[in-house]
Amino acid sequence: MKLSVEPMECIVSYGTDEKCDLGRQTVTDGYFQEVLKKGLYHFKVEQSFYEPYVGVYRLDEQAVEQKIVLQPLFGYVKLNSDPEGAEVYVDDFTRPLGKTPLVSRKLTQGSHTLHIWKENYYREDVTVDVKPDGLEHELALVRLRPQYVNVTCLCEDAGADLTVLDAAGKLIASGKSGMKVPLNSHALYKLEATRPHHMSQSTGITLRIEDEGGAVNISVGSPLPIYGGLQITSTPTRADVYLDGVKVGTTTYIGKVLSGVHTLELRKEGYWMEPVVLDVKENQTLQRAITLKQGSPDGTLNISSHGSWVVRVAAKNGSYNERMYVPVYNLKLAPGTYTATIDGSSSNRELVKTFTVSSNKEVNLTMNPAKRVLNAHVIGFTYGSLLKAKQADGENSDGGNRGFLLGVSYTYLPSWIGPSVSLNYGFGGERNVQPAAGITLGFPSFGNAWGGYYLTTRYVYSTNYRNGFEIGVSFTKFFYISAVYFPAFKESELLISFSLPFPFR
Repeated sequence: MKLSVEPMECIVSYGTDEKCDLGRQTVTDGYFQEVLKKGLYHFKVEQSFYEPYVGVYRLDEQAVEQKIVLQPLFGYVKLNSDPEGAEVYVDDFTRPLGKTPLVSRKLTQGSHTLHIWKENYYREDVTVDVKPDGLEHELALVRLRPQYVNVTCLCEDAGADLTVLDAAGKLIASGKSGMKVPLNSHALYKLEATRPHHMSQSTGITLRIEDEGGAVNISVGSPLPIYGGLQITSTPTRADVYLDGVKVGTTTYIGKVLSGVHTLELRKEGYWMEPVVLDVKENQTLQRAITLKQGSPDGTLNISSHGSWVVRVAAKNGSYNERMYVPVYNLKLAPGTYTATIDGSSSNRELVKTFTVSSNKEVNLTMNPAKRVLNAHVIGFTYGSLLKAKQADGENSDGGNRGFLLGVSYTYLPSWIGPSVSLNYGFGGERNVQPAAGITLGFPSFGNAWGGYYLTTRYVYSTNYRNGFEIGVSFTKFFYISAVYFPAFKESELLISFSLPFPFR
C-alpha cells in the first residue's frame, strides 16, 4: 500500500473497515507505505489545520501509488500598525502573535478578533474572517490613538537635576530643565528638582485627556539651599581662604556656606598647607584654627632615561610648560597633574606619561622610548676589482689584467630585514656582467633615519665566472664593502667592491 501525501507531515490510519483500526503511522517525508495482504482497505489522512481525507485502497498486483492532497482549513493574516512595534493577540489575551509588522501563524477558518496594543496608546480590536485557503491576507493599516502627552519639564534653576517618577516611585526619566518626556494621560506622576546641599522641590503631574497627542509644560520650584556656618582662623593671619578651589575671603573668615562636604585650603606667600576636607552641618557653625607651614608646597620631579632626550613637561591646567633635556633632577613643580612627553627621534617612538605632583612629595619617572626601524631605501654606487685575474691557460696572475667593475645596488628595509639587488659590469681584463639578488639585515643605530648599519648577502650570477656568493657589511652610514667568492675558480678568488650608499626614506 503506497500513498504520497501533502502536507509532508501527517498521520495515516488504515484498516479493513471505516474504523481504520488496523494500523497508524506518522509520516514526515510525504510518503506512506505498508506491506499488507491483498484486499480492500480503508485509510484516513489527518493533520492539524487541514480537512481529513478518507479513502479506499485496493491492494492487488495492479496497485499503484495514490496521491493525497489535504485541503487547508486555515489562512494567514498580514498586519501592520502606525506606529509599528505594537503587540498583537488573537481572541483571548493568552495567544500572542508577535509585534507589528507581522504575518500571523496559521489561523483556523472563521471569525477571529485581533487585539493590537502598544504602551501609551489605546488598544484597537480588529475582527477578521479567515478563509480556509492557506493563503496570506493583508489587513488595512491599523492607526493607534495616542494615550500620552508630550511633557516639557521646566525649572528656574538650570543646574538642578530633574526626575520624573510614577505613582509607585519608579524612575521614568531624568535630566535638566527643558527635557521632554511622553507621559500616559491616565497615570499620575511626580516631577522633582534636586541639587546637592539643597532641599528638593516637587510637583504632581496630572494630564488631561484632551491634551493627548499634544504638548504641555510643567514647572517645578528651584531646590532650596541648606546652609551652615564656617569660621576659619590661621597662623599667620591674612591667608587667602579657598573653598572647593574658589577664593571666598581671607582669615579670619566667618561666612555662610552650603551644608555638606567641602575642601578647604589656605594660601599665603611663603607658607603652605595640605588641603583638608570639612563636613558642614545644617544650621551649625564649624570652627577651624589652622597653622600654616613655612616654605614651599612644591613637589619634586626626577626623570631618568637610557639616552639624552628632549622632554616637555606640561601642567594639565596650562600653568606650566617647559622643554628640557633628560635626565632631569630635582625639578620643582606646584601640586597638580602633569604630562611628560619625549619626542622620539626618527628611530624611536614618542613616549608620554601622566603623573601627579603632591606637596613636598618626590615623583620618579623612567622614560625609555621604544626602538623602531623605519622604512629605508638604500641606493649604492659600486667600484671594485679582482684580486687575481684568470689567464687563458688556466694559471692565475697578479699582472695588469685585473680590470675593474662599476655597478649599482638597491636595498629596501621595511623593518629589520628586506630584499637587495645589484648589477655590476666589468671593464678591462675579463669583462663580465654580475647581476645579484639577496637579503639585507638592518641594525638600527641612534640618529640614523634609515635604520643604521646593515649586513647583506647576495647570490651572484656572472657571465664568465658562473655563480658566486657575495657578503658585505656597512661600516658607517655612507660606506659599504663586500667580497664575492666564485666556487668555479680553481682557487678561491675574491672580488672586492666598495660602495657609497645614499639612504633615503
